[in-house]
Amino acid sequence: MAEDTRAGILDAVSDWMKFLTIIALIAEAVILAAMGLTPTSHPLSAWYPVFMLGFLILIVVGFFVDRHNRRKSAPLVLHVGEITTTADPSRTAVEPAAVEALNISDYYVDMTKGYSFKRPDSELWSKPAHLSALELAKKVGVVKDAAITEEQFLLDGAVVPLGRMLRSSENIIFSQGDPLTIEMTDQTSNAVVDAIIERLLKRMEEEGEGHEEVDEAKITEFRRSMINPEGLDLQGIQLENSFSLMILDKSLSEQSPVRPTLGNIFSQHQAVARDPIDTMVANDTMMLWGTQNTLTNVLLNGTLREVSTYRMYKLVDSSRFVFLISIVWIPQSQGSIEVWHEMKQMIESFKVIDQ
Repeated sequence: MAEDTRAGILDAVSDWMKFLTIIALIAEAVILAAMGLTPTSHPLSAWYPVFMLGFLILIVVGFFVDRHNRRKSAPLVLHVGEITTTADPSRTAVEPAAVEALNISDYYVDMTKGYSFKRPDSELWSKPAHLSALELAKKVGVVKDAAITEEQFLLDGAVVPLGRMLRSSENIIFSQGDPLTIEMTDQTSNAVVDAIIERLLKRMEEEGEGHEEVDEAKITEFRRSMINPEGLDLQGIQLENSFSLMILDKSLSEQSPVRPTLGNIFSQHQAVARDPIDTMVANDTMMLWGTQNTLTNVLLNGTLREVSTYRMYKLVDSSRFVFLISIVWIPQSQGSIEVWHEMKQMIESFKVIDQ
């Protein structure tokens, strides 16, 4: 084996694999020397190629084991537009002793549920709000019937896969600053809707229908239906920077025909949220995904402008719970850069406490 090939192998693997490879390469060199000194008539002569093949198989198996272990523990990096968050699976699960020394004025710690994360530093953040799943559903508009009770909410969820676990979740929410109130206009749009309208007009032109049959009123109506397919009253929408944690108890899914895996929980979340996904990264114990949406031609404090919303989600598995961390960041808000850095600190500091 040439020296440059050997050097390439050593550069491609981790320390333990380098040690194994060095041993195999030395053994190979010894076997080659022995082959040169051993007469072909000697009984061992026929076994030397077998020994060399065995060492080669050892290197190949070790290489793939090393690759698998490094992929499993490699940091996950999520890019959404120009912002990025990183999660290191090898440092997410910690022993209780590593958390007990934390200052609770700086960290939010729950030893019972087994998690901790960095509290926001700025005084503009609210105190944590503790909401049930029903209270959260009403807050975000998923449940519009103000009269529905917790009992009815849980009963209705019994027929939904993982419904008991999802509808019994505990939710902790930190919000920052005053909400931004935006007003929709007839020209309110986003990049996806603009692209669809442009393609429809181009197709009509290619088919000979012409633009003269498509007046501005029809385009406006189509744009409105795309931005608001459910016909909701979108005037006076309030957007706010927030960090939230949903705690899902896996013991409540024991009777569910669907297992509480990260993939299944993600599917149930998306069925409700229906957010588009710009990017996603995942491994066996963690999933991260995010989206960015920019609304153009909205009124903000009486001024026509665009408003962007960045959403990032992080699902983390533990032996007893699944944690869903989500952040909403609005660049047009007050002190937006500082707010983002605090959110990044909070989501990246999240730890699962091994017990």
